[in-house]
Amino acid sequence: MQEWIAALVGLLGAAVGAGAAMWGAHRAARASQEALAVQVRKEDERWRRDQRHTAYQTMFRADMAQQAAAKAVIGERHAHDDDLSPELKSLITEAHEEALAALSLIELCGPLPVLEAAEELERAGLALMQVYSFPRSQENFTSEAPRATARHWAALKAFRTAARDALGYSNSEDWAATS
Repeated sequence: MQEWIAALVGLLGAAVGAGAAMWGAHRAARASQEALAVQVRKEDERWRRDQRHTAYQTMFRADMAQQAAAKAVIGERHAHDDDLSPELKSLITEAHEEALAALSLIELCGPLPVLEAAEELERAGLALMQVYSFPRSQENFTSEAPRATARHWAALKAFRTAARDALGYSNSEDWAATS
């Protein structure tokens, strides 16, 4: 009878041991899956942030192109588009197209507040080019140019702020210390 009890205790011990091993293996597999999911999520977030960073840089470059186009036509102001040289027309067109392409990237990468700020920056840059290219008169130019410039700088500042927020820089203590 003692043999049966010993065998039963041994069998029960083996079952408990096997159950504990299975539970441990299950816990290890679950922890491994959770770690993998965290890693995938972090990589996805890093990829999204990199894409946004690239799109925002593209918008900054497009804005610089619009500013350069506006400056290029200052001395060449004309009453009509037909009065501009082909080179200046091309410069203005390329700057505008570059801004529209940048907007498309931001539309894909988001988020919406950055897109809205980028759209206003593009419109302000276009207005800046138009004011500098085609003033109705010197008097109108003198009053419109400062307004267009102020609108542009406000739009640029809003875009910078929205981009920093989207990239997670605005809450950084390091950023506050350097600005």
